[in-house]
Amino acid sequence: MSAVTDGLSDLSLGEEDEIAIAVDDASDEQTITFDLCFGGSFLTNSIINFQSMRATLANVWHPIGGIAVSDLGSGRYLFRFYYTVDVDRIEMDGPWYFNSHLLVLHGLQSGEDLLGVNLQTVDFWVLIHDIPSGFVRESVAKQLGNFIGTYLYYDTQALTLGFRGFMRIRVRLDIRSPLKRRKKLLLPTGQSGFVSFQYEKLKLLCYRCGKLGHGEGFCPLRVLQEQDEGIRVKSGTAYQPISNPNNSAQLIPSPAVGIIVSRGKIMEHLGRSGKVFHGPSASLGLGFGQPSGSRGRAFLIYSP
Repeated sequence: MSAVTDGLSDLSLGEEDEIAIAVDDASDEQTITFDLCFGGSFLTNSIINFQSMRATLANVWHPIGGIAVSDLGSGRYLFRFYYTVDVDRIEMDGPWYFNSHLLVLHGLQSGEDLLGVNLQTVDFWVLIHDIPSGFVRESVAKQLGNFIGTYLYYDTQALTLGFRGFMRIRVRLDIRSPLKRRKKLLLPTGQSGFVSFQYEKLKLLCYRCGKLGHGEGFCPLRVLQEQDEGIRVKSGTAYQPISNPNNSAQLIPSPAVGIIVSRGKIMEHLGRSGKVFHGPSASLGLGFGQPSGSRGRAFLIYSP
């Protein structure tokens, strides 16, 4: 390798090698357009099987002009269609899923960075229930749509729903925010009432934090709440704080064993030695004391 390097260092350029080539402007260069393309990613931390995903979505969408799917890396994909009618249908009939994982799509425009575009919104059809008679109109739909997310349009083909107090609207939701469940309406008469929201094609929702993309068992808020309250559950049962206005110690039998409940961090852990777990003042602790007749049952002990 050193011999080659030494040889190149001794290489001299002739006059022909030093003559520059004039390069024309790139006005006639073929540009890649993304007019009929979507950038997308799945709202999950799981690994997506690309081959299976591509085959499944192609079968579900069944586009007239076909589809090309490319893996861009970093969990992002490029979906290219060839007819406007296919693109319109994908936009109108979403959201879409693969293995219950929500597909976040963004219609690409020329000049956008495929890997830098924000994939944080999903369009949903939302049914609005319990609308008072006489208020099923687009102005109300816009106000409610902008409360839920970003109002897109009103389904005029579902006008018959208005006779039953329903409206159907298309809304763009931020996947980072909890879903709205209902909204209070104040009528000109001074009366008020609540309308509720039903999201079509909603599959995976956490009922603890209200966000899309995970279930209650995988909710980060659950971990934070349990750490904050100091709950350690071994038997599958969590206990609520005991009201004790007299600030006197209470001994409450429980059939469950192995549960630790405290409003703060456990300060002392003495195990099954007949003593209790103590937390900060005005906290709950759980001990494995052996009062007479207890036969080793667990007790919630209030320690003011």
